[in-house]
Amino acid sequence: MRPVGDGPRDHPALQHLKLPQLGWPYRSFVLLTKSLLFVAQEGQVTGVRGISPRGNAIDLETKIVDPALLALDPKDGHLLAKIALPANATGTPLTYSARGRQYIVIPVGGASQPAELVALAIQ
Repeated sequence: MRPVGDGPRDHPALQHLKLPQLGWPYRSFVLLTKSLLFVAQEGQVTGVRGISPRGNAIDLETKIVDPALLALDPKDGHLLAKIALPANATGTPLTYSARGRQYIVIPVGGASQPAELVALAIQ
């Protein structure tokens, strides 16, 4: 097991301790493929605006916090790549193949951020 994310290591009270990763305090979304483990995190909920205009959901305010998709070695959890995303994930990544290539799709945004799907090709 390994913590995912830096956590508050850059806080002035902790900076001098040279701590390893402490982990995110936010929900993570995980996808395992044959060769990689992908992890994306949800943003920080900062408030509730009320009921959505359509009346079918709670309208949340969110803060973007380190929006990235992490590619980890599934055997030992070491970070292989960190891919920047336009906003935090709002659901589990999915994978599909098309024309001989594999893709990862991550839902991002939502709440107070524009919602979209980000598709990335795996080399």
